[in-house]
Amino acid sequence: MFEFIKKGTRRMSKVKKLARKVGSAFKKRSLRNGFSLPISFKSDYFVTTDVGIIYIKGDLGYLLTDQPGYGISIHEETVFFSYENVSLSQKGWGTSFVVVTDKSSLVNGYMFGKQKIKKAERVYKQTFSSSNGRIHQLSYSAKQKKLYICACEKNSIIEYSGKEHCTQISPFLDRFGVPILFDQNHINSVLPVENVIYFISYKAGGKSMALYIVDDECYGWELGKPGFHDLFPTENGFFTCDTFGDLEQGRVLNQHGNILEEAFGKNAIAPRGLAGSTSEILIGHSHKGPRAKRFDGNGGIVVLSDKDHARYVELPASQVYQIVRADGTHFVKNESCTNVQFREHLRSRFGQEQFVGKCVRELLPSCL
Repeated sequence: MFEFIKKGTRRMSKVKKLARKVGSAFKKRSLRNGFSLPISFKSDYFVTTDVGIIYIKGDLGYLLTDQPGYGISIHEETVFFSYENVSLSQKGWGTSFVVVTDKSSLVNGYMFGKQKIKKAERVYKQTFSSSNGRIHQLSYSAKQKKLYICACEKNSIIEYSGKEHCTQISPFLDRFGVPILFDQNHINSVLPVENVIYFISYKAGGKSMALYIVDDECYGWELGKPGFHDLFPTENGFFTCDTFGDLEQGRVLNQHGNILEEAFGKNAIAPRGLAGSTSEILIGHSHKGPRAKRFDGNGGIVVLSDKDHARYVELPASQVYQIVRADGTHFVKNESCTNVQFREHLRSRFGQEQFVGKCVRELLPSCL
């Protein structure tokens, strides 16, 4: 009798899982056809989430892919994005892929569905042992004609310059000068400015850090306790996200202070992902909770407008990762500021660099 109950329970568990899977697939197909948003956005945006890439156009949203993925970068009509071959709520091993397609194919739904997305041209792949180690942010340098990839599982940044040309840049070394090639420091954001690579480490020495690489030298600033994401240039400075902040009150920092403090008051949000303009700023918010329940609620977007107070737009996703305008920028083109200017903006907020170290570059035998 006991053995029968165990088998029956297992069968019921499989039935429930299948029902959830079918229900989720039906929901995603429905979202592909479009869903209403409570406000009309001034620009068009791509938003990466745990359910796929959402395209925002006016007061409508469209689910363009049905696979989870973090990174996206757009150059003219070319789109690079990452996706995973497993659900992020599952534990264990998986694979992250970076693929390239054209913008019209993505918008028209040609990447929707596992079989379709598999046909996209793959430029890089990486296995991971937990969802923390999957590929995170992507950033394309038009000046250098290279794509930069946050390879968290390898604690490194991948510089992709064409088929079979991937260089692994490792900025964290042990005391013998050997690269630390596991997700110890969680490099989640990358930004090329001229010939310099800026990036965010979620945790380094017990704190978050903003760092930059020049040749084989690495310099950086301590930002605060672990949990920072994102680093983007603006017309007169920068933005970075202190996702968990103090007392679970996340912050979005620029060179002057926290832009959320006045606009959004004491509302607890977890900011990650930024894009917009001087008249409209979109800030991603992800559902908070223990890792096992991180995908049980809904995330969304905080919209700061020059005409009214902050508004919150809920999305049919739990986790919001990246937001990028359809023209490929977050706020301004990376090339619109010089490395010297951008570095001075960071110094005005965080002081002189507190970290100096070395990095190691290695040409990988294969990108795939």
